[in-house]
Amino acid sequence: SPQLLPALYGILETACKTPADADAAEKKAADDAARALSDAIGAWAPLAPPALLQKLFSKIMAAILSAAEGGAAATAAPLLSLAGAVVPSLPDKSAALLARAL
Repeated sequence: SPQLLPALYGILETACKTPADADAAEKKAADDAARALSDAIGAWAPLAPPALLQKLFSKIMAAILSAAEGGAAATAAPLLSLAGAVVPSLPDKSAALLARAL
């Protein structure tokens, strides 16, 4: 379904927003959830329509840049992992865009 990847990405975005006052267990749970969601998105990415995947990648890149500008390294890390999971399913120009962002 074309709605699966955007839905998983929305859940991942929520998981990345761990409150600053969260304890270690909450942070670990959020990290584990983000990792599992990244893996799921990466697994489904080759099956997605190219236009949908490109749109999702654009959202991911915008979120990475926003997190980096805001100094939110904890938020950027799982998004970078997600971008890496999606890139193999995208054209080479997208991989080059990710490399420039790093």
